Amino acid sequence: MQVKKVKQIMNQADITSTIDKMVEQISANFQNELSNVRFVGIVRRGVSVAQIAANIFKQKTDIALSVAPLKIKIYEDDLSYASPLGESLENPDGFNGKIIIAWDDVAWTLATLEKAFGLITANAKPQKIVFAVLVDRFDWHDRGKANFAPQIIGVKQSTTAKQIVKVCFEETGDGETSVWLCEKEEDNE
Repeated sequence: MQVKKVKQIMNQADITSTIDKMVEQISANFQNELSNVRFVGIVRRGVSVAQIAANIFKQKTDIALSVAPLKIKIYEDDLSYASPLGESLENPDGFNGKIIIAWDDVAWTLATLEKAFGLITANAKPQKIVFAVLVDRFDWHDRGKANFAPQIIGVKQSTTAKQIVKVCFEETGDGETSVWLCEKEEDNE
């Protein structure tokens, strides 16, 4: 399935500024427990979001955090295809009793966040799991999955069923760092 870029939602500076505000919210929410915070990035672009957040977190708190990549079997939120991956979470024992901030690029159906929750809790016993997403397509949330809704949100973007939100990072081979509203193009075959 092909997609056509329709409107740029954020450029690189906007992304950094938005993630900065998200880190501020995390710092305010957990100000007395910052040393217990750990970052997980949902592979693929959630890792890029989490790495930017970790750099900002270090600047603001002087606490260095590594980003543990979380690989899940399929990406369901906001992509036009499912990607098979082996499931894994690096160093799950390091998350026991900790506050896990699980980062992703886009939330839509919450299926990816639900899967992430299950994988984290199957491998570790965290004190708390908080989902942080750069872009939330809230209009399409399944109300039955409210437990997996992101608590830290960069921006909300309304979409139609034929639209997707595409987050691009240079380091993931996208050629640019930006966020786009795209429309699905019909296959003419």
